[in-house]
Amino acid sequence: MKNHKRMRISDVMRLTGLSRSTVDRVLNDRPGVREDTRQQVEQAISSLGYAPSSLVLHQKARTGRIEVFLPEGTNPFFAHLRKGIDAAAEAASDRGVDLRIRGFDPYKPETIVESLSTVSNQTTAVITVGVDNAEASLAINNLADRGIRVVTIVSDVPMSRRSAYVGQDNFVAGRTAGQLMASLVAPGKGRVAVLIGHPQFRHLLDRQSGFQQALAINRPDLSVEPCHPYGADPAQAAAIVRNLMSDRQNLRGVYLAGGGQPYLIDALRVTRGAQPVVIGHEVRMPAVLPCAMALTGWL
Repeated sequence: MKNHKRMRISDVMRLTGLSRSTVDRVLNDRPGVREDTRQQVEQAISSLGYAPSSLVLHQKARTGRIEVFLPEGTNPFFAHLRKGIDAAAEAASDRGVDLRIRGFDPYKPETIVESLSTVSNQTTAVITVGVDNAEASLAINNLADRGIRVVTIVSDVPMSRRSAYVGQDNFVAGRTAGQLMASLVAPGKGRVAVLIGHPQFRHLLDRQSGFQQALAINRPDLSVEPCHPYGADPAQAAAIVRNLMSDRQNLRGVYLAGGGQPYLIDALRVTRGAQPVVIGHEVRMPAVLPCAMALTGWL
């Protein structure tokens, strides 16, 4: 007897060895699939005991499309987040939702604005890491005008007409990091450096503000330097760290306000002599890193 229940993409993937995106293209009758691949998927559907009409029923069952915009690159936090969204795609598919991930360059914020402008009218909702500038706000407002709901994650765009923000309170996260820094740095005057990836991400600036407030209250003897955007260039990051460490006797702490990029950790690893306290978000630092470390997974 044929199974009339809605098929699971994971079952077809397991049987055919094909990727989720390829199976999804066949099930949604999209172009770009070879005929022998299409036949392979249809044969798998039949061998799994699904009715021949399951493919058509699967297409008709689609009730919406969600596009998710995530930064590309080596940031371990966003790599972990991407895995979680990939895992959620199966459940979304079973509920008739087509969930797609699209990447953008986190060090060129204008790329997210360009990407948001390409969202089609078939899209029901957008989930995006927010870039806090006027152009991004306008792009989100344009989507809202078209009836497409927008949810920001990790980093908010509060001045836009987004439907909701999902993420931590980053000002509180920065304040917690500042309180921790104040308690770990030994008494005495000195300076603390703040490193961020790009200043147009609201969550980084909110963390920096909370961090500065906590130090101003708890350790007025410590001066916080203006933030150092380290960008995507490992050589640039290494140069920034070398410059900071050139006056190690006066540098008491380093705050990684963003997810610590591996190359930034590598640059900190090679320091010698008097070591600053290093506090970072969403990163595991090597145990051999020659610094007094305070590690927080979800500050």
